[in-house]
Amino acid sequence: MFFHHIDIYQYDKYNIYILRKDKVMDNKIASELFKVLSDETRLIIVKFLIQNDEVCACKLLDLVDCNQSTLSHHMKILVNSKLVIARKDWKWMHYSINYELLNDLFLFLKK
Repeated sequence: MFFHHIDIYQYDKYNIYILRKDKVMDNKIASELFKVLSDETRLIIVKFLIQNDEVCACKLLDLVDCNQSTLSHHMKILVNSKLVIARKDWKWMHYSINYELLNDLFLFLKK
């Protein structure tokens, strides 16, 4: 599993924690995830990660027109929201999509 489940959704600005499987996503959680995705740069990053399994931060810098500190800010928001999974490999950060959370969001939208 990519992340640890906790008992309930807990959230604040851009910090969304995943629930147990017997709980359900609600409107507030979904709206917080969409706030994270409402930034154009973050949306570009998420689309790129969906198309490319795991990506090094250096490739993301080439993709988006921003400096390293701005990219780090965007990645922190995406990782804190749990939409993106970060993995450190020596001194490089690698990012991938959390498909389980994305699927939960899609299922919520279908209801």
